Amino acid sequence: FNWFPVVLMGNVMLAFPAFLLGIDQTRLKEKLTSRKMDSKWGGRSESIDVTLNVEQACYTRDALAKALHTRLFDFLVEVQMPAIFQSCCLSVYNYTLIKTD
Repeated sequence: FNWFPVVLMGNVMLAFPAFLLGIDQTRLKEKLTSRKMDSKWGGRSESIDVTLNVEQACYTRDALAKALHTRLFDFLVEVQMPAIFQSCCLSVYNYTLIKTD
């Protein structure tokens, strides 16, 4: 992995994902390439933005993808579960339908 800070070569790669998520491209770029750290020392608190390195940005990207996949799968199961159980059973591990005649 590269330990240099992450620099995106423009917002072209983020345009479509930002559109699908319904958020601004710059906000998505900010969340994927940096994080906000809150520090308290004595009675003072300070907030700083830290640029992620490539490895950290990859973990952030993967965590976002996993969260989106989980929420989408939960939604689909919730919406389709009544219809599925009328005629077959859904195998959660490999997303296949098993007939239950």
